[in-house]
Amino acid sequence: VFLSQLTGSTVASTTGNTITVGTNANKGWTAWVKSAYTSLRSVGTGESIGTTGTLDNAPSTCVNGTDCYLIDADLVTSGTGTGALTIRGEYNGTNNTQGGTLSTIFQPFAGRTGKTDGDVVRLIARAAVNNTRTAGDDYTDTLTVVGAGNF
Repeated sequence: VFLSQLTGSTVASTTGNTITVGTNANKGWTAWVKSAYTSLRSVGTGESIGTTGTLDNAPSTCVNGTDCYLIDADLVTSGTGTGALTIRGEYNGTNNTQGGTLSTIFQPFAGRTGKTDGDVVRLIARAAVNNTRTAGDDYTDTLTVVGAGNF
């Protein structure tokens, strides 16, 4: 994750990265995400912007002028298949300031309860900073995403 030009006057978002899933697993699939640091870290400034909220199955909200770092999962396409495709409550933000709290332990963010061909989900990083945060162009984190069929 790399977010540039963070300011205290707006919540910034990445364009996101997508995952595309196809599986013949009768019980569908699950995808998980984990953060290397649970924060955006800057080598240049030596500072970090920590994740916000708690893992409570509901999205958190970034507020302008406050340190915040979240991940939002958005449904792009529900492929052809059976069962229900869902975004987990924690990561199901409803606007461009919401997302889920990050963890260094894998957390489920999306899944389907049946076979599919072509499910597409986009992960979007969101962040804001307080006005006294040292400016830097290298605030980064590494997210690891894994998925598995449920047989």
